[in-house]
Amino acid sequence: MSFHPIQIESAIARRGRLNQLVSVDQIKRQVQEFASFLNHPSHYGEKSEQLIIVPILSGAVPFYVDLVRELGDQSLSEVFFVWSSSYSSQRVQKPVEERKLVLAGNTDLLRGKRLLIVDDVIETGATLTKVCRRLKRYKPADIKTAVVCRKKGRVSEMEPDYHLFEIPDVWIAGYGLDGSTGRYRGLRWIGEVSVSN
Repeated sequence: MSFHPIQIESAIARRGRLNQLVSVDQIKRQVQEFASFLNHPSHYGEKSEQLIIVPILSGAVPFYVDLVRELGDQSLSEVFFVWSSSYSSQRVQKPVEERKLVLAGNTDLLRGKRLLIVDDVIETGATLTKVCRRLKRYKPADIKTAVVCRKKGRVSEMEPDYHLFEIPDVWIAGYGLDGSTGRYRGLRWIGEVSVSN
């Protein structure tokens, strides 16, 4: 069994001050398909109960919640979060050495477990790389990564193992992404933020 991202070429609608790229229905379907993929015996075999999903806060929270609901009993009930500061208030990525990384959870739970790190979007791959390196210290059995969006044409130092959507290289907001102002994070769909917003 395999999982395939949806290719998004351009906006599907104008919604307020955003151009909608990914609809609520598309997100729901892809999360359901990804959960089915993770639940399939060929993916983790009989040890799927040892999967711990680790969201990178704050952008990955909607993806994390939706995925855990779809997985049902298949993911562990332990809660483990990672917080990373990737952007300044001017939409500029911080250099890796300036990014703070905070782990929230019992690191002893990670030993011997299969981790799935989830994030909202991958651009340079610096955040995922830093998080994976840090979590490897706690000797998990395996680390995989999944993001909601991967931007076409971007060269990343780390490619995620899975992504739900491949989108144009534009500034996005919604479904956990805040567009640097915090005002779009609660949207249930993903849109392109125009430079004038």
